[in-house]
Amino acid sequence: MVSSSADRGLRLRAAANRAAGPVVTAVLSMLAMAQALRLWDWRPGTPLGLLGDAPWTATLIRTYVDHGAYANNPLFGAPFSLNTGWASTGDEVHIWILSALGGLTSDPFTVMGLYFFLCFPLSALAMYWLCRRHGVIRPAAVALGVLFSVVPGHQERFAHLFLAAYWAVPYAVHVVIETAQGRSVLGRGRADRGNRPAAGRRHVVAAGAMLVLIGLGDVYYVAFTLILAAVVLLLRQVLRRDLRELLRLSVPLVTIAVPTLVSLWFARSRAKQDEVTGGMAFGRTVADSDRWSGRILDLILPWDGHRVPFLGSLSDAYNLVTDTYGETSALGVIALVGVVGLLAVAGSAALTQRRLRPGGLLTALVVALLVTVGFYTKGGLGSWFALFLTPQIRTWSRLFLFVAVIGLLAVGVWLSQVGTRRRRRPLSLALAALVVVVGVWDQTNPGRAPDYVALRAELGDLRTFDDSVQATLGAGCTIFTLPVVQFPEVDDASVAQFLSLGLASDDLRWSFGAIKGTAQADWQLALTSTDAGRLLDDLSAVGFCGVVLHDSTMTRSPALAAGIAQQLGGPIATSAGGTFTAYDLRARRDALATRLGPVDLPRRREEVLRPVVVALQGVWREDAVSPTRFPLGPTPSLQVSNLSGMPQTVRLVVSLGGARDGVRTVTLDGLGRTSAPVDVAAGGAGQAVLTVEVPPGRSAVEVVVRPEEPGLSAYARRADLPFVVDVSAVLEGAGTNVGVSLPPP
Repeated sequence: MVSSSADRGLRLRAAANRAAGPVVTAVLSMLAMAQALRLWDWRPGTPLGLLGDAPWTATLIRTYVDHGAYANNPLFGAPFSLNTGWASTGDEVHIWILSALGGLTSDPFTVMGLYFFLCFPLSALAMYWLCRRHGVIRPAAVALGVLFSVVPGHQERFAHLFLAAYWAVPYAVHVVIETAQGRSVLGRGRADRGNRPAAGRRHVVAAGAMLVLIGLGDVYYVAFTLILAAVVLLLRQVLRRDLRELLRLSVPLVTIAVPTLVSLWFARSRAKQDEVTGGMAFGRTVADSDRWSGRILDLILPWDGHRVPFLGSLSDAYNLVTDTYGETSALGVIALVGVVGLLAVAGSAALTQRRLRPGGLLTALVVALLVTVGFYTKGGLGSWFALFLTPQIRTWSRLFLFVAVIGLLAVGVWLSQVGTRRRRRPLSLALAALVVVVGVWDQTNPGRAPDYVALRAELGDLRTFDDSVQATLGAGCTIFTLPVVQFPEVDDASVAQFLSLGLASDDLRWSFGAIKGTAQADWQLALTSTDAGRLLDDLSAVGFCGVVLHDSTMTRSPALAAGIAQQLGGPIATSAGGTFTAYDLRARRDALATRLGPVDLPRRREEVLRPVVVALQGVWREDAVSPTRFPLGPTPSLQVSNLSGMPQTVRLVVSLGGARDGVRTVTLDGLGRTSAPVDVAAGGAGQAVLTVEVPPGRSAVEVVVRPEEPGLSAYARRADLPFVVDVSAVLEGAGTNVGVSLPPP
């Protein structure tokens, strides 16, 4: 009995000893996060932000909480809905967690905040596990776990919540490291080898679960994992061809890829429920991939939010001078030390002609680092991948997280070399504590925490406005918002404000928010922007009971804004600061129903919702010159979508500006017709006009420029091509509306 009690006590002490590291890591991570975000000022229901993509993320969360993980959101896109299938990027794990948190509260801002806060300790624990898995002593593993959870800029990444939830990245780096060492993560663990088949099976199950978790995380991290591991695997095959090893090491990659592909297939199946008109969101080009790649100096410089003003302004000034686009990709001083150390090890080995130990951890880290940086940097392997495979992986700079993990793990290895010597263990504890203090100070800044008081006040003002509108118009009212702004991926400040307005309401539905390039959204492009009477009748026919004007409407369409106010009378509500003004459309709607009757009213509604939409595609947009110009790129065309179900005769007019020099001849060619040629001289102008009969569905009208540029010279000499100033379309005969979709700013 005494022996049994003693054994139980030993087991309890051993379990407590094993749990001490993860517990301390999570607690320290939460403390680091709390001071960075000034968490004591946050309250449930308070947004972390209402600018940029933060309202869009909150919109997705509200969809998951109110309507289910795979449902559409009827709050936006009235009279249709917002199809979230277009936005899904294989984020099932995050969606499930957010849906579960929705069981605690239905407020999307609270759910968003809770998961964002939770991502800090989750990231810390994942990094702690990686360090321990590769032999890093416990104090160093704790320190490095904390630092990875607060990588520079993490405290501001709530707007991209699924990217901020990067806790799967250490697991991904583990896959890359194991592959570089010629080991499969699905193989039996080193501690399980021998006569322990049950332990070996547990290891395989745990490793399989880890791979599935990676595969159901954000598609960016999935793609990075697969690409890096595949390149490392190919390098091993170049050095030593081994088909059995190739197959063995490919199994984990397939295990990651399959859940992602299933998720994306399911999302695209949902997206296909919408009718595509052209000018789709979420499209990527080779230029995007190069633009959003990183630079080596971005990894070295402090993040632009550094708590030392001089260091932050240094990065800010450099980015401004170099016209840099992209997200923060600073490593922080500790991870940078690890990266420099690895490069020094590799350089020393090369200069002294000594080989790094094959299969060793440092060798694997050096290889993983070089491959990762090769894809991360501008003009590197990421650009090659975009040019020859697919440009859909746009932001290669996000690989900085993988670089950070590799650098931190290298620091852990060297701290462990100090700590494994018994007499130096106190030194290792002191060094680990110093690493935490220096790293957290370097990587976080409470001065960049959200202004919770201002955010609560802004959301409160929107709710007061929404409540006033609902009190007058009634619950369930569908409201049309002006100006018409396409969504998403449009650089327009009103986008976030429209989303925030919708999120602040309970029982109102808003026209804004359907996905551009689909019939559910693009019918709005065919509405008039000059004739207030025609617009109000169209909206009344569709069934809208109110109109809300953003204050930019007066600048963009002053005659329309004035006409609406004149015809609808005084506003029923105005938001604080005058950003939004609401008008009652019910009397106009009832009068139109009486005038048209039960037969003509549905016909008018159908004509409004099923227009002809013309989209300009295959061009570059340039904003640096006036007027706005769309230089003609390779294969420019007008995509004409006839949603009416009947043939329509459309007159297309493309207004052109002259190239830098020379004369170009432009014609419009499509649907069996060719326009009269238009010669556009340098500095001159012209119009290409074509009248065509457009059948139901999508058709293409090519913009043909002669003399044609041979090969790829159109890319290199786009300044020598004429450019589009504007596109207009007129429908012959009354009835169906017609609109134009130009590339967004």
